[in-house]
Amino acid sequence: MTTDHTIDTSGRCCDVCLEPVPLWESVTKLCGDVCAAHLCVECTEAYFDHRLSDFIPGLLTKVHCPVCLVPMPKHKYMQYVQPDLLEYAAKCVFAASELRCPHCDESTPFVEAYSSRAMYPLRLPKPLRQKVPWLRRLGTKYVRYKLPASTLFDYIRSTFSDYYDVVYMHTLRLIHDPERRATFAMYQLHQTRLVVTPCCGKAVCFGCKTAGHHEICDDGEASERNTVVLCPECSIPIVRGDGCDSIKCVCDTYFSWQEQVFVAEERSRNARLQAVLRLPHGARVLKRVVEYCRHLVWRSRFLDVVWHLKVRRFRSVAWPVLAPLLRARVQHRRFTAVLDELRSTVRHRALCREIHARVCRIDAAKTTMGLVLHEMRIVVSDCTARPCVPPAAKTEPADDTTKAPVDCVMAAMA
Repeated sequence: MTTDHTIDTSGRCCDVCLEPVPLWESVTKLCGDVCAAHLCVECTEAYFDHRLSDFIPGLLTKVHCPVCLVPMPKHKYMQYVQPDLLEYAAKCVFAASELRCPHCDESTPFVEAYSSRAMYPLRLPKPLRQKVPWLRRLGTKYVRYKLPASTLFDYIRSTFSDYYDVVYMHTLRLIHDPERRATFAMYQLHQTRLVVTPCCGKAVCFGCKTAGHHEICDDGEASERNTVVLCPECSIPIVRGDGCDSIKCVCDTYFSWQEQVFVAEERSRNARLQAVLRLPHGARVLKRVVEYCRHLVWRSRFLDVVWHLKVRRFRSVAWPVLAPLLRARVQHRRFTAVLDELRSTVRHRALCREIHARVCRIDAAKTTMGLVLHEMRIVVSDCTARPCVPPAAKTEPADDTTKAPVDCVMAAMA
């Protein structure tokens, strides 16, 4: 029995330069186990040098496989790139989080500032420590471009709510890929907006780059929202010139233009609503507006029903009989509203009881609003003519408490 010790010296042509390359010198499985790339070392180094040299400061640019065209993590291509070029690419993506301090005018990339801080062990309660393995799994998927930054961020914020800041900073430092770290940090900055400058320690809004924390930024008018939107992944402003609604950002995120315009409009409406609620009487005014709109809706529905009954069903024969009943119903509803307002306004208990008892005996179907108001005036005059003493030992002080309810009643009935 003999053993064949021959070496396979066969080769294959490079996918870029088409030169024959021995198998032991070829670069295969570049982006993963199923990658079909077969390149020579020279073409591989030249490709990554060209890609990293084209990085623009402030843009979250990804590096793609030259054959599969899928994003590649840093550890997949770092052996083919010079260290100084890797450092340049990291500074370019970190510049996306750069913010100029409004106090000292110093520019600091927040991702780089966060990375330079000391890292301490993560101390969590036992119930939260049991969720760390799943967090590690989500982080691995995110680094491999199999999970968006929003999913990882939402999981940290919802699961580790009390320890959100600690877990977020710990997770951010464990992401060694500069592009992945910057993308994750940018998403968090645009969600929280509040940042503290490392130079002066002043609060700055990361959304509009102004001093102070106002929670909501002005996104501009509708015309501006129709021309400029934010990328849902890296949150950089994008302007569409012409073409279809399918947009591809520089971070290789695909989204629909109309959907992002709708998101911007919803964000603007929520901002205006929150601005109204922060006013001294904003909540009360908004509640009255809602009640008025609800009244208009019910009024329109009531008119439609009446028109249907009058024209189509009863015609002109039954309408003279039905109209007084409907008017009486409307008057009774209006009077009930006035009575509720009187109960909430008048502080004289005996007066309220007398009004309620006297009015309950009125037949709304045979009485007009004028007769009802006349009956209420009689009740008010009778109750004010004879003082009412409440039961029990408590006595009302001798002041103008009787006169004030009368004024309120007469003002309400005016």
